Amino acid sequence: MVLGFVLAVANVLSPVVATAGIGFAWQKLRGDFDRVFVGQLALNVAAPCLILSAFSRPELQLATVGQVVLAASLMVAAFALVLVPLLPRLGLAYRDFLQPLLFPNTGNLGLPLVFFALGDAGLAFGLIFSNAIMAFHALLGVPVTSGQFSIKQLARNSMFVAFLAAVLLKTIDWQLPVAVLNFCQMIGAIVVPLMLMALGSSLASFKPSGGGLILGLSALRVGLGSLVGFAIAEALALPDPLYGAFVIQSGMPVAVLSYMMSAQHKRRPVEVAAMVLASTIMAIALFPLIFAVLRWGGHL
Repeated sequence: MVLGFVLAVANVLSPVVATAGIGFAWQKLRGDFDRVFVGQLALNVAAPCLILSAFSRPELQLATVGQVVLAASLMVAAFALVLVPLLPRLGLAYRDFLQPLLFPNTGNLGLPLVFFALGDAGLAFGLIFSNAIMAFHALLGVPVTSGQFSIKQLARNSMFVAFLAAVLLKTIDWQLPVAVLNFCQMIGAIVVPLMLMALGSSLASFKPSGGGLILGLSALRVGLGSLVGFAIAEALALPDPLYGAFVIQSGMPVAVLSYMMSAQHKRRPVEVAAMVLASTIMAIALFPLIFAVLRWGGHL
């Protein structure tokens, strides 16, 4: 039984770590990994294709989409209830740390873990959750960090536009032509490896720093995220594999996107980069426990 569990965890984590390791090694050895190009290709081309193909699955109903969006909203609200009073007590500004702690890395790390743990069906739910977080990031995270609100950024987001288009197609019960669907499936298949290699490259560029505060905030992002994920999944009685996908992604680390926002607006990017690195290591280390609880509860 123990050996079977170890093998099951290894089957999920080993391709994730190995693929991210390609980007890490490339950045360390060559120093010319083009994260901008890879990120834009993944987010603006491959991910929209993956969304359209995932929504073509007949078992994915609009009611389920609503469940995911509701669960994501509750997760963000629960975190906000903790962070809004906590950050001032720690002497930390909302503009510096609210966005990194509020929104997990549902893309680079969350989607690959969900895919390898739950397969294509789980990945479809992971994509919906990721899009919901992306919307919250644009509507709440960006205004908090930048001090400015702009709905145009969300409207220009290819993933979100594809998500809306996929929901519309599902609403009117219109299927993509076979040739288009095959194209979307083929291009969408590169999302997971591209995101993992970009994550590995980013981690290779970050330098460990920060001390106790950074470690504490990183642990808060991963630990509280996992606990909130389980609590909401139980409260809403989420069906499988949505239950597992939601729990896994709720406990993801600080997103690389949060570091990019912090660097752009000069909101303590060194500390946020350290949080990305520390929380990513913590999330990977905690994953076997999350996997065990999900498996014990019959959700895998």
